[in-house]
Amino acid sequence: MIAIDRSRLPTPGADPTVRFPAVSRRSLANGLRVRTVEHRGVPVVSFLLLLSSGSAVEPIDRPGLAALTADMLDEGSGARSALDIEDALSGMGAQFETEVGSDATVLSLLTLPRFCDQALGLLSDIVARPRLFVEDFDRVRELRLNRLRQLRDLAPAVADIALARLLYAGHPYGRLPIGTTRGLESSSADDVSRFHQQVWRPSEVTIAAVGGEAMERARQMVAAITAEPEVGLTYEGTVKSVTAFGAFIEIMPGTEALLHVSEMRHTRVEKPEDVVKKGERVMVKLVERDERGRLRLSMKALLPKPNAGEAGPVVAAPEGDAYATTEGAPSAPVAEGAEDHRSARSERPRRDGGDRGGRGGRGPRK
Repeated sequence: MIAIDRSRLPTPGADPTVRFPAVSRRSLANGLRVRTVEHRGVPVVSFLLLLSSGSAVEPIDRPGLAALTADMLDEGSGARSALDIEDALSGMGAQFETEVGSDATVLSLLTLPRFCDQALGLLSDIVARPRLFVEDFDRVRELRLNRLRQLRDLAPAVADIALARLLYAGHPYGRLPIGTTRGLESSSADDVSRFHQQVWRPSEVTIAAVGGEAMERARQMVAAITAEPEVGLTYEGTVKSVTAFGAFIEIMPGTEALLHVSEMRHTRVEKPEDVVKKGERVMVKLVERDERGRLRLSMKALLPKPNAGEAGPVVAAPEGDAYATTEGAPSAPVAEGAEDHRSARSERPRRDGGDRGGRGGRGPRK
Protein backbone atom coordinates (compact mmCIF):
# COMPACT_ATOMS: atom_id res chain seq x y z
CA MET A 1 0.00 0.00 0.00
CA ILE A 2 1.29 3.47 -0.93
CA ALA A 3 1.25 6.11 1.79
CA ILE A 4 -0.44 9.36 0.81
CA ASP A 5 0.29 12.68 2.55
CA ARG A 6 -3.06 14.45 2.59
CA SER A 7 -1.71 17.46 4.46
CA ARG A 8 -0.53 19.14 1.27
CA LEU A 9 -1.60 19.41 -2.32
CA PRO A 10 -0.03 16.99 -4.80
CA THR A 11 2.71 18.29 -7.05
CA PRO A 12 1.37 18.97 -10.56
CA GLY A 13 2.81 16.82 -13.28
CA ALA A 14 3.96 17.91 -16.71
CA ASP A 15 1.35 19.36 -19.06
CA PRO A 16 0.09 16.72 -21.49
CA THR A 17 0.94 17.11 -25.14
CA VAL A 18 -2.01 17.34 -27.46
CA ARG A 19 -1.44 16.82 -31.16
CA PHE A 20 -4.31 17.59 -33.45
CA PRO A 21 -4.44 15.86 -36.83
CA ALA A 22 -3.61 17.92 -39.88
CA VAL A 23 -6.57 19.48 -41.69
CA SER A 24 -6.37 19.57 -45.47
CA ARG A 25 -8.17 22.59 -46.93
CA ARG A 26 -9.36 23.07 -50.47
CA SER A 27 -11.89 25.23 -52.31
CA LEU A 28 -13.64 24.10 -55.48
CA ALA A 29 -14.39 26.22 -58.51
CA ASN A 30 -18.03 26.69 -57.45
CA GLY A 31 -16.95 28.16 -54.10
CA LEU A 32 -17.64 25.05 -52.01
CA ARG A 33 -15.02 24.51 -49.31
CA VAL A 34 -13.68 21.04 -48.49
CA ARG A 35 -11.94 20.05 -45.26
CA THR A 36 -10.55 16.53 -44.81
CA VAL A 37 -8.87 14.91 -41.83
CA GLU A 38 -7.30 11.45 -41.76
CA HIS A 39 -8.11 9.81 -38.43
CA ARG A 40 -7.78 6.05 -38.02
CA GLY A 41 -8.93 5.68 -34.43
CA VAL A 42 -12.39 4.31 -35.33
CA PRO A 43 -13.34 2.38 -38.51
CA VAL A 44 -16.01 4.88 -39.61
CA VAL A 45 -16.20 7.87 -41.91
CA SER A 46 -17.97 11.02 -40.81
CA PHE A 47 -19.21 13.72 -43.19
CA LEU A 48 -20.36 17.10 -41.94
CA LEU A 49 -21.96 19.70 -44.16
CA LEU A 50 -22.07 23.23 -42.78
CA LEU A 51 -24.27 25.90 -44.33
CA SER A 52 -23.28 29.35 -43.06
CA SER A 53 -26.91 30.45 -42.72
CA GLY A 54 -29.63 29.60 -40.26
CA SER A 55 -32.88 30.97 -38.94
CA ALA A 56 -31.50 34.53 -38.79
CA VAL A 57 -31.78 34.90 -42.59
CA GLU A 58 -35.37 33.70 -42.96
CA PRO A 59 -38.06 36.29 -43.81
CA ILE A 60 -39.34 38.13 -40.75
CA ASP A 61 -42.92 37.06 -41.53
CA ARG A 62 -41.93 33.38 -41.96
CA PRO A 63 -40.25 32.34 -38.67
CA GLY A 64 -39.39 28.66 -38.82
CA LEU A 65 -38.85 28.57 -42.60
CA ALA A 66 -35.11 27.72 -42.35
CA ALA A 67 -35.70 24.71 -40.09
CA LEU A 68 -38.72 23.65 -42.14
CA THR A 69 -36.60 23.73 -45.30
CA ALA A 70 -33.85 21.65 -43.68
CA ASP A 71 -36.50 19.21 -42.48
CA MET A 72 -37.76 18.79 -46.05
CA LEU A 73 -34.40 17.88 -47.59
CA ASP A 74 -34.63 14.12 -46.98
CA GLU A 75 -38.37 13.86 -47.66
CA GLY A 76 -37.56 12.76 -51.19
CA SER A 77 -34.95 13.56 -53.80
CA GLY A 78 -35.13 12.90 -57.51
CA ALA A 79 -36.52 9.43 -58.12
CA ARG A 80 -36.21 8.54 -54.41
CA SER A 81 -39.09 8.89 -52.00
CA ALA A 82 -38.60 9.56 -48.28
CA LEU A 83 -38.85 5.81 -47.66
CA ASP A 84 -36.28 5.12 -50.39
CA ILE A 85 -33.86 7.50 -48.70
CA GLU A 86 -34.51 5.83 -45.37
CA ASP A 87 -33.88 2.41 -46.91
CA ALA A 88 -30.61 3.65 -48.40
CA LEU A 89 -29.46 5.00 -45.03
CA SER A 90 -30.42 1.77 -43.28
CA GLY A 91 -28.65 -0.31 -45.93
CA MET A 92 -25.43 1.57 -45.24
CA GLY A 93 -25.87 1.42 -41.47
CA ALA A 94 -25.67 5.20 -41.63
CA GLN A 95 -26.88 7.83 -39.19
CA PHE A 96 -28.13 11.12 -40.60
CA GLU A 97 -28.76 14.19 -38.44
CA THR A 98 -29.83 17.78 -39.04
CA GLU A 99 -29.40 20.75 -36.71
CA VAL A 100 -30.47 24.34 -37.36
CA GLY A 101 -29.24 27.32 -35.36
CA SER A 102 -29.48 31.06 -35.79
CA ASP A 103 -26.35 31.38 -37.94
CA ALA A 104 -25.70 27.88 -39.28
CA THR A 105 -27.33 24.70 -40.50
CA VAL A 106 -25.45 21.44 -40.02
CA LEU A 107 -26.06 18.08 -41.69
CA SER A 108 -24.01 15.10 -40.52
CA LEU A 109 -23.71 11.61 -41.92
CA LEU A 110 -21.85 8.76 -40.23
CA THR A 111 -21.22 5.50 -42.06
CA LEU A 112 -18.71 2.71 -42.69
CA PRO A 113 -15.73 3.32 -45.01
CA ARG A 114 -16.93 0.83 -47.61
CA PHE A 115 -20.09 2.91 -48.13
CA CYS A 116 -18.18 6.16 -48.61
CA ASP A 117 -19.17 6.59 -52.26
CA GLN A 118 -22.85 5.85 -51.73
CA ALA A 119 -23.02 8.05 -48.63
CA LEU A 120 -21.55 11.08 -50.40
CA GLY A 121 -23.82 10.57 -53.39
CA LEU A 122 -26.87 10.37 -51.15
CA LEU A 123 -25.82 13.43 -49.14
CA SER A 124 -25.36 15.42 -52.34
CA ASP A 125 -28.73 14.24 -53.60
CA ILE A 126 -30.48 15.27 -50.39
CA VAL A 127 -28.91 18.73 -50.30
CA ALA A 128 -28.81 19.76 -53.95
CA ARG A 129 -31.88 18.13 -55.45
CA PRO A 130 -34.69 17.69 -52.89
CA ARG A 131 -38.14 17.06 -54.37
CA LEU A 132 -40.02 19.40 -51.99
CA PHE A 133 -43.40 17.97 -52.94
CA VAL A 134 -46.52 19.67 -51.59
CA GLU A 135 -47.85 16.51 -49.95
CA ASP A 136 -44.56 16.02 -48.07
CA PHE A 137 -44.54 19.69 -47.08
CA ASP A 138 -48.06 19.50 -45.65
CA ARG A 139 -47.18 16.46 -43.56
CA VAL A 140 -43.90 17.86 -42.21
CA ARG A 141 -45.45 21.25 -41.41
CA GLU A 142 -48.30 19.60 -39.50
CA LEU A 143 -45.79 17.60 -37.44
CA ARG A 144 -43.94 20.78 -36.53
CA LEU A 145 -47.16 22.61 -35.66
CA ASN A 146 -48.08 19.73 -33.36
CA ARG A 147 -44.67 19.97 -31.73
CA LEU A 148 -45.20 23.68 -31.09
CA ARG A 149 -48.47 22.86 -29.33
CA GLN A 150 -46.65 20.33 -27.15
CA LEU A 151 -43.92 22.84 -26.24
CA ARG A 152 -46.52 25.15 -24.67
CA ASP A 153 -46.86 22.63 -21.84
CA LEU A 154 -43.10 22.21 -21.28
CA ALA A 155 -41.72 24.69 -18.76
CA PRO A 156 -38.08 24.56 -20.06
CA ALA A 157 -39.25 25.31 -23.61
CA VAL A 158 -41.40 28.20 -22.45
CA ALA A 159 -38.44 29.56 -20.47
CA ASP A 160 -36.14 29.31 -23.53
CA ILE A 161 -38.61 31.30 -25.63
CA ALA A 162 -39.11 33.94 -22.93
CA LEU A 163 -35.35 34.36 -22.35
CA ALA A 164 -34.59 34.69 -26.07
CA ARG A 165 -37.24 37.36 -26.47
CA LEU A 166 -35.96 39.22 -23.42
CA LEU A 167 -32.30 39.19 -24.49
CA TYR A 168 -32.80 39.80 -28.23
CA ALA A 169 -36.05 41.71 -28.52
CA GLY A 170 -36.74 42.63 -32.15
CA HIS A 171 -33.75 40.62 -33.43
CA PRO A 172 -33.82 37.26 -35.28
CA TYR A 173 -31.96 35.75 -32.29
CA GLY A 174 -35.09 36.46 -30.27
CA ARG A 175 -36.97 33.50 -31.77
CA LEU A 176 -36.22 29.80 -31.72
CA PRO A 177 -35.41 28.03 -35.01
CA ILE A 178 -38.61 25.98 -34.83
CA GLY A 179 -40.50 29.22 -35.48
CA THR A 180 -44.04 30.15 -34.53
CA THR A 181 -47.48 28.78 -35.26
CA ARG A 182 -48.36 31.83 -37.35
CA GLY A 183 -45.08 31.64 -39.28
CA LEU A 184 -45.48 27.97 -40.14
CA GLU A 185 -49.14 28.31 -41.06
CA SER A 186 -48.33 31.16 -43.45
CA SER A 187 -45.46 29.26 -45.12
CA SER A 188 -45.98 27.28 -48.32
CA ALA A 189 -44.11 24.70 -50.36
CA ASP A 190 -43.17 27.51 -52.79
CA ASP A 191 -41.62 29.46 -49.90
CA VAL A 192 -39.50 26.42 -49.03
CA SER A 193 -38.41 25.99 -52.66
CA ARG A 194 -37.43 29.67 -53.00
CA PHE A 195 -35.57 29.66 -49.68
CA HIS A 196 -33.65 26.56 -50.73
CA GLN A 197 -32.66 28.12 -54.06
CA GLN A 198 -31.59 31.40 -52.48
CA VAL A 199 -29.73 30.11 -49.42
CA TRP A 200 -28.43 26.62 -50.19
CA ARG A 201 -25.65 27.70 -52.57
CA PRO A 202 -22.26 25.94 -52.94
CA SER A 203 -20.41 29.15 -52.03
CA GLU A 204 -22.10 29.07 -48.61
CA VAL A 205 -21.29 25.43 -47.88
CA THR A 206 -18.33 23.70 -46.24
CA ILE A 207 -17.98 19.91 -46.28
CA ALA A 208 -15.73 18.19 -43.75
CA ALA A 209 -14.76 14.52 -44.02
CA VAL A 210 -13.02 12.62 -41.21
CA GLY A 211 -12.00 8.98 -41.32
CA GLY A 212 -9.33 6.40 -42.02
CA GLU A 213 -9.91 6.31 -45.74
CA ALA A 214 -7.55 8.08 -48.09
CA MET A 215 -8.69 11.67 -47.79
CA GLU A 216 -7.50 12.58 -51.27
CA ARG A 217 -10.08 10.13 -52.55
CA ALA A 218 -12.71 11.82 -50.38
CA ARG A 219 -11.78 15.20 -51.88
CA GLN A 220 -12.16 13.80 -55.38
CA MET A 221 -15.57 12.37 -54.54
CA VAL A 222 -16.75 15.67 -53.04
CA ALA A 223 -15.68 17.45 -56.21
CA ALA A 224 -17.52 14.84 -58.25
CA ILE A 225 -20.82 14.99 -56.40
CA THR A 226 -21.00 18.77 -56.65
CA ALA A 227 -20.71 18.72 -60.43
CA GLU A 228 -23.77 18.75 -62.68
CA PRO A 229 -24.60 16.44 -65.60
CA GLU A 230 -24.25 18.21 -68.94
CA VAL A 231 -26.80 17.96 -71.72
CA GLY A 232 -25.19 16.60 -74.88
CA LEU A 233 -22.58 14.44 -73.14
CA THR A 234 -22.51 10.65 -73.30
CA TYR A 235 -22.30 8.66 -70.08
CA GLU A 236 -21.72 5.04 -69.21
CA GLY A 237 -24.43 4.30 -66.65
CA THR A 238 -25.83 1.44 -64.59
CA VAL A 239 -29.42 0.25 -65.01
CA LYS A 240 -30.93 0.61 -61.54
CA SER A 241 -34.49 -0.46 -62.33
CA VAL A 242 -36.68 -1.38 -65.30
CA THR A 243 -40.32 -0.33 -65.52
CA ALA A 244 -43.15 -0.66 -68.03
CA PHE A 245 -42.30 2.76 -69.50
CA GLY A 246 -38.52 2.59 -69.51
CA ALA A 247 -35.56 2.30 -67.17
CA PHE A 248 -33.81 4.41 -64.57
CA ILE A 249 -30.10 4.75 -65.28
CA GLU A 250 -27.51 5.92 -62.76
CA ILE A 251 -25.22 8.11 -64.87
CA MET A 252 -23.30 9.46 -61.85
CA PRO A 253 -22.94 8.24 -58.27
CA GLY A 254 -26.39 8.87 -56.82
CA THR A 255 -27.73 10.42 -60.05
CA GLU A 256 -30.53 8.53 -61.74
CA ALA A 257 -32.32 9.68 -64.88
CA LEU A 258 -35.07 8.22 -67.02
CA LEU A 259 -34.43 6.36 -70.24
CA HIS A 260 -37.91 6.24 -71.76
CA VAL A 261 -38.85 3.24 -73.87
CA SER A 262 -39.23 5.56 -76.89
CA GLU A 263 -35.53 6.51 -76.59
CA MET A 264 -34.14 2.96 -76.58
CA ARG A 265 -34.28 2.15 -80.28
CA HIS A 266 -35.30 3.83 -83.52
CA THR A 267 -37.92 1.11 -83.94
CA ARG A 268 -40.69 0.26 -81.51
CA VAL A 269 -39.72 -1.53 -78.30
CA GLU A 270 -42.49 -3.61 -76.80
CA LYS A 271 -40.76 -4.45 -73.51
CA PRO A 272 -37.91 -2.36 -72.01
CA GLU A 273 -36.47 -5.50 -70.41
CA ASP A 274 -35.81 -6.85 -73.91
CA VAL A 275 -33.25 -4.06 -74.35
CA VAL A 276 -31.80 -3.43 -70.89
CA LYS A 277 -31.47 -5.52 -67.75
CA LYS A 278 -31.06 -4.38 -64.17
CA GLY A 279 -27.38 -4.11 -63.26
CA GLU A 280 -26.15 -3.77 -66.85
CA ARG A 281 -23.77 -1.02 -67.93
CA VAL A 282 -25.10 0.91 -70.90
CA MET A 283 -24.06 3.94 -72.95
CA VAL A 284 -26.62 6.77 -72.94
CA LYS A 285 -26.73 10.38 -74.01
CA LEU A 286 -28.19 13.13 -71.86
CA VAL A 287 -30.58 14.87 -74.25
CA GLU A 288 -32.69 17.09 -72.01
CA ARG A 289 -32.99 18.78 -68.64
CA ASP A 290 -36.42 20.34 -68.11
CA GLU A 291 -37.28 23.46 -66.11
CA ARG A 292 -37.64 21.37 -62.94
CA GLY A 293 -34.16 19.90 -63.34
CA ARG A 294 -35.34 16.47 -64.48
CA LEU A 295 -33.11 14.54 -66.86
CA ARG A 296 -33.99 12.59 -69.98
CA LEU A 297 -31.66 10.05 -71.58
CA SER A 298 -31.46 8.44 -74.98
CA MET A 299 -29.82 5.32 -76.33
CA LYS A 300 -31.06 5.69 -79.89
CA ALA A 301 -29.25 9.04 -80.17
CA LEU A 302 -26.01 7.01 -80.13
CA LEU A 303 -27.20 4.51 -82.74
CA PRO A 304 -27.02 4.99 -86.53
CA LYS A 305 -30.36 5.98 -87.99
CA PRO A 306 -32.01 3.31 -90.18
CA ASN A 307 -32.30 3.91 -93.89
CA ALA A 308 -35.57 5.14 -95.30
CA GLY A 309 -38.04 2.27 -95.55
CA GLU A 310 -36.25 0.23 -92.89
CA ALA A 311 -37.58 2.05 -89.89
CA GLY A 312 -40.43 0.34 -88.06
CA PRO A 313 -43.13 1.93 -85.94
CA VAL A 314 -41.92 4.31 -83.27
CA VAL A 315 -43.17 5.10 -79.77
CA ALA A 316 -44.41 8.50 -78.69
CA ALA A 317 -41.98 10.58 -76.66
CA PRO A 318 -42.55 10.70 -72.89
CA GLU A 319 -44.97 13.22 -71.46
CA GLY A 320 -45.93 14.45 -68.02
CA ASP A 321 -43.80 13.35 -65.09
CA ALA A 322 -42.22 10.25 -66.64
CA TYR A 323 -38.76 11.62 -65.93
CA ALA A 324 -36.21 11.21 -63.20
CA THR A 325 -34.94 14.23 -61.34
CA THR A 326 -31.25 15.06 -61.33
CA GLU A 327 -29.34 13.41 -58.55
CA GLY A 328 -25.80 13.01 -57.37
CA ALA A 329 -22.56 13.53 -59.21
CA PRO A 330 -20.49 12.41 -62.11
CA SER A 331 -18.46 9.53 -63.22
CA ALA A 332 -16.24 10.54 -66.11
CA PRO A 333 -18.31 11.17 -69.23
CA VAL A 334 -17.30 9.49 -72.45
CA ALA A 335 -16.73 11.81 -75.36
CA GLU A 336 -19.34 11.34 -78.03
CA GLY A 337 -18.03 9.33 -80.95
CA ALA A 338 -15.06 7.99 -79.02
CA GLU A 339 -14.51 4.26 -78.82
CA ASP A 340 -15.13 2.83 -75.38
CA HIS A 341 -13.62 -0.45 -74.18
CA ARG A 342 -15.09 -0.57 -70.68
CA SER A 343 -17.36 -3.46 -69.67
CA ALA A 344 -21.18 -3.21 -70.18
CA ARG A 345 -23.30 -1.40 -62.54
CA SER A 346 -41.58 7.06 -34.91
CA GLU A 347 -41.87 10.16 -34.73
CA ARG A 348 -39.39 11.65 -32.28
CA PRO A 349 -38.42 15.01 -30.75
CA ARG A 350 -35.89 17.16 -32.58
CA ARG A 351 -33.20 19.48 -31.31
CA ASP A 352 -35.15 22.55 -32.41
CA GLY A 353 -38.37 21.14 -30.95
CA GLY A 354 -39.71 19.86 -34.26
CA ASP A 355 -41.07 16.39 -34.91
CA ARG A 356 -40.42 13.64 -37.40
CA GLY A 357 -42.71 10.98 -38.72
CA GLY A 358 -42.05 7.39 -37.74
CA ARG A 359 -38.86 6.73 -39.68
CA GLY A 360 -35.69 5.32 -38.17
CA GLY A 361 -32.05 5.39 -39.25
CA ARG A 362 -31.36 8.99 -38.30
CA GLY A 363 -30.43 10.80 -35.18
CA PRO A 364 -32.10 13.89 -33.71
CA ARG A 365 -32.49 16.83 -36.01
CA LYS A 366 -33.12 20.51 -35.59
